[in-house]
Order: sequence, then structure tokens, then C-alpha cells
Amino acid sequence: MNITHTIQSTELLWTLVAIPGLLLWVSNRMRAGASLRATKRLDIGNGRRAFARFAVRETTVWAFVEAVFVAIGVVSMTYESNPDSNTLSSLVIVAGLILASAMITALGVEWRRVDRELVRTAVAQMTAAQNTREASQSATAVAQDDREVVQNVREESQDSRETGQNTRQTGQDDRQVQQDARDADTRQ
Repeated sequence: MNITHTIQSTELLWTLVAIPGLLLWVSNRMRAGASLRATKRLDIGNGRRAFARFAVRETTVWAFVEAVFVAIGVVSMTYESNPDSNTLSSLVIVAGLILASAMITALGVEWRRVDRELVRTAVAQMTAAQNTREASQSATAVAQDDREVVQNVREESQDSRETGQNTRQTGQDDRQVQQDARDADTRQ
């Protein structure tokens, strides 16, 4: 079925299916690049960087494939339709390529879902590690505070002993003064 003298419905459908796929894979490529930059900036090398490098290559390839589908669709719409091209074999080939483009787009959606899950997991792990560091620092600070409290108690205990010794000494001094006074009274 011809929409205009140069555009057939299959060409239009082909292009309309490929455009969202191209946009999705270009967006995925940007996310993959950001992920790779983040692994370098945060010095993450636990397999996430290797996956990020692979994701950059993979998304580039799929964006290129979708770009080829779009280009073929746009170019084919600029040429006048050939009435002999509406054979069943031509329609089967076009339908297969439209289906391939749709499947590549679906793969892009799944790639995005997996990437988001990996990012969520990485953020959760980084947050947990940060919380562990903060808890460790808090525990260290509490332990330091406990040591200071124990030291203060020891110092207060030492002060109490010294005060007790001073009180005993003062008591002994007072008793000595009283004894000396009694001895002086008895001598008189």
C-alpha cells in the first residue's frame, strides 16, 4: 500500500519502529559512558569497569544497527515505489527486518533495566560501606569518650584518696594539739 508516490506503508513502519530503538540505544550509550567514567573516577575495578567498557561497545553497536535501519527506511522513502517489489518474498523480508528492529529495541529496554539495577546495587553497597565507616568512627569516638570517663573517674578517685589522707592527717594533727593541750594542763 502506497501512502504517497514514494512512500510505502512498509517503509514508513520500518522507519517508525527503528527510530525509538535508535533513540533508546543512543540514550543507553550515554548511560554506559557515564557508568564507565564513574568507575574510573571512583576507582572501581571489581568487574564493574569491565562490564562498563563492554556496555559502551555493545550500546555503540546496537545504536549503529538501529541507525542503519533508520537510514535504509528514510532512503527507501525518497525513491519511487517499484510495483514489482510488492511480492510476498519482499514483504516477508521487510516484516522480518521490522521484527528484528523491534527485538533490538526490546533488548535495549531490558539493557536499561539491568543497568539501573546494577547502579542501584552499587549505590546500596557504597552507602553500606559509608555507613560502616561512619559506625566504626562513631564506635572509636565512643571508646575514646569511655577512656576519658575512666581516666576522669581515676583522677577523682585519686583526689578522694588524697582528700581522705589530708582529712586523716588533719584529724591526727587536731588530736595531737588536744593531747599537747592536756599535757600542758597536767603539768601546771
